[in-house]
Amino acid sequence: MSRRAAKGTPLFAGTASYAYAAVETLFYYDPPSVRLEGDFGTYEGQLLLAATGITSRYGGGFKIVPNARINDGLFDVCIIRPVSSVTVLRLLVTLFWGGHVKHPAVSMHQTQTLKIETDTPMRLYADGEPMCETPATIEIIKDGLVVMAP
Repeated sequence: MSRRAAKGTPLFAGTASYAYAAVETLFYYDPPSVRLEGDFGTYEGQLLLAATGITSRYGGGFKIVPNARINDGLFDVCIIRPVSSVTVLRLLVTLFWGGHVKHPAVSMHQTQTLKIETDTPMRLYADGEPMCETPATIEIIKDGLVVMAP
């Protein structure tokens, strides 16, 4: 979805481009088999979406990790297992306020490190930009960024 949203569309921008990409992706998406390992344990199986964040807003305004805090030293991780296309559309709407976290196909976790493996290499994105391919490990680096503000 991030790849499609990053390409853009002449019809939409910002949040609307992410929503459009999600709907467009429904027609051909084949859930990959993944292994995600973190402080929460291991998730192995097919995956509709996995998203990490340190802030609550994601992809132009979606609250995909609504309880994320920038200063707690943890990634918040949202794992969504495959569901029907109709359910994806319903979940998409609830992402704006974080209502998706109550759905049975959704699990929320926290971790300092996340190891990501997929059955075939997949591109990972950070803030909508291509980052690397799987397998990959991401981690929080304590005090890794110093910000000065007036």
